[in-house]
Amino acid sequence: SPFYTMVEKYKGHWKITCFNHGKEDHILKGCEFRLSDNGDVIWKPPISAKPFALFNCSSYDVLLGENARIRFAAYKGCSISLKARANKSEGKLDLSYEDLFAIKCHKLQSEDFRGPSFTLLPALEQQFFSDTTIKANNGKEFHIHKIVLQGNFKCIENSVEFLSGKTEEVINVVLHYCYCESLPQTMSDSVAESCIEALSADSESYGKIIQACKKFLHSSKLQSDFMGIISQLHNCIDQTIEQFKICCESQEQHKHVPNYCDTFTSALKTIVKEVFIFVIKIVRLCCLFDDNQCSMSLSEVSEVVDFCKKHFHLMIKQFDRLLKLLKSNIVILSNTLGSQLASYLSNNLPIILKFCHELALNLDRCLKLIMKESIQEYQTSNHQFLELNKVIDSEAVLQVQNTFQLIIGNLLNLQKHFLGMTPDAYSRTIGRNCELLMIELPVILSHIEDIILAIDDKLEIHEFKFWFKLETSRVADIIRRVVIHKDILQSSILGLTQYISRSVFTSDLVVLNLLEESLVPQYHSPAPASPHTDHSTVLTQNDPKLTLTQFTQLPSAGLSSDLAMQLLYLFQSHSLVDMEFVVNYPVQNQSSCCTVQSTLSKTCTLPAHRVIVASRCDWFRRALMSGMKESIHRKIEVYESDPELFRIFLAYIYSGVLDCQLSMETLSELLLLSDRYEFDELKYSCENNLLTLMNEDSVLYLTSIADQCNAKDLKRCAINFILSNPNITENEVFRELELELQNEIKGAFDSSNKFKHF
Repeated sequence: SPFYTMVEKYKGHWKITCFNHGKEDHILKGCEFRLSDNGDVIWKPPISAKPFALFNCSSYDVLLGENARIRFAAYKGCSISLKARANKSEGKLDLSYEDLFAIKCHKLQSEDFRGPSFTLLPALEQQFFSDTTIKANNGKEFHIHKIVLQGNFKCIENSVEFLSGKTEEVINVVLHYCYCESLPQTMSDSVAESCIEALSADSESYGKIIQACKKFLHSSKLQSDFMGIISQLHNCIDQTIEQFKICCESQEQHKHVPNYCDTFTSALKTIVKEVFIFVIKIVRLCCLFDDNQCSMSLSEVSEVVDFCKKHFHLMIKQFDRLLKLLKSNIVILSNTLGSQLASYLSNNLPIILKFCHELALNLDRCLKLIMKESIQEYQTSNHQFLELNKVIDSEAVLQVQNTFQLIIGNLLNLQKHFLGMTPDAYSRTIGRNCELLMIELPVILSHIEDIILAIDDKLEIHEFKFWFKLETSRVADIIRRVVIHKDILQSSILGLTQYISRSVFTSDLVVLNLLEESLVPQYHSPAPASPHTDHSTVLTQNDPKLTLTQFTQLPSAGLSSDLAMQLLYLFQSHSLVDMEFVVNYPVQNQSSCCTVQSTLSKTCTLPAHRVIVASRCDWFRRALMSGMKESIHRKIEVYESDPELFRIFLAYIYSGVLDCQLSMETLSELLLLSDRYEFDELKYSCENNLLTLMNEDSVLYLTSIADQCNAKDLKRCAINFILSNPNITENEVFRELELELQNEIKGAFDSSNKFKHF
């Protein structure tokens, strides 16, 4: 991606080797962090680390230039900008923040943070080599394997007895989790609730499954909340468009309608209310994301951000429709909207001014209390060395202060402007202002249209992610500070709810804890003017959807799978084995006279478990279920492989983890072995690890290996590397490659329009 190219020397896995901050230079030493190519940052602080503002940041972007900076987002609504200097060749990165601290980092070898999913589901689904049975209350039998269940339950017999007689759905969930540490694709809220109820009697044994079900329910509610808010935002814009259509209808159509002015005024009121509802929904979205971000995985966060970006694009299209509607009816708006708006504001100005004055005073009181508390917190802070936290806290409070002062200033200026005027005077003033607004409206609309289209065209996903996290954090921080002093604002908030008179608005204020539920006015929402008004519309089938529950249905990677680690121990201990691999390997034999050498064949036996190797590798499953000698004798002969290499191969089958420190030679041999036994998962892992070892000296060797075992990704990257470094083809090793492979590389030069004389 363009972002990847731009920040290539900064991205990667880093370890802090030095943290210079007075006498506390050891505090962050050893902390690791990863700057990914999609704008995410992952922190792995040492156990002894104290709370540090950077640890709250999960996104970054890079400002290139002479003084490059890396910005991290977000901590209390603020981004943290560090000066950055990277030395790619030496794998070093220096970061600093003003005069507070300096960080020195060393680049670590890249790791696959997730890796392929680890699962034994084929054994459960195909029921091969099972050794016990569980029967559901409807008579369905599940044929299972004790060695798989023993990793989850202390006593297999007790667990079989406990599960027997349970519903088919509950047993299916339990077994699915035991075989891959995830929930089935058929999972639903009702099934999750049934599992929690049925398994709670033995929470010690089924604790992980109960937690997974609770996580599913939480994710389901969270995705419903996000989709509901986004749907309501779309409805607000649709309703505003509908009401503006009423405002823009030709006066000729309504010249004989006595109550046309009432209809026009009613449409204006509805538009104002929709704007307030839209704003509170945006605030609710920000707080919902910020409150739940820490409990979500990076994949879940990225899913939410991507979902919001797609709907941001759709909202841009809605706003574009609204702007085109206004521009196409600008004459009607100039003739009617200005006068009607002036009339509406004139009639309601005393109430508006009174509300603005009261709100300004309450906000000012609230701001003074927030500033007082922040000063006290700063003075009593026990962050002994973390001056950065104090600096960012002060910046966050300053942002709140500026926001409040801007609102208060505008409210007081509005009141001051009309103070002392007679009704006729402020009616004339409003009328003149509305006339000026109508004259300038075409230019304003064009500017707005240009801005939103430019934002939509240029905002890439990593930029949107950074901006989204920063702004949601900022809004949420302001709301949290206001909630502490909400009593001061209750009268103003109640007045606003009575004017809006929509339950959808009031309920959000309650959810945000800005309004006490006991104070909610008992009113009935007026009948909706259109189907959109009640905000009950859900996203259509073609609209982008959010699927947070999918992440509870993804099997764990080997590196993070308890099941994989338990099976690896099973392999290493040779416990409960029921088959063996016999590795035949050659050894050199030298005669006593030291003149004659011969090759002898030796064997090495490696015990294993049929159900595990058959579940993980299709080639072994076919061999063990073929009815041939391998299945009869439960023995598979292995030729042309070193015993230690095949032991590494089997260890990967049992754990899904590949040692990233393996040599290029070992990885290449594993790649060939995985290709021979059609084990694509290991083949993929070997390719990824070999890519990190590619350089001018190794690329021709890797190209040859990739060609032998049809490792397409490795081969493509190797050829691209050669294209970028054409002098490699002058190496003698190039002429030793297969003629067909040489011709393929020459063809790549021709198709890329890069001239190279061979």
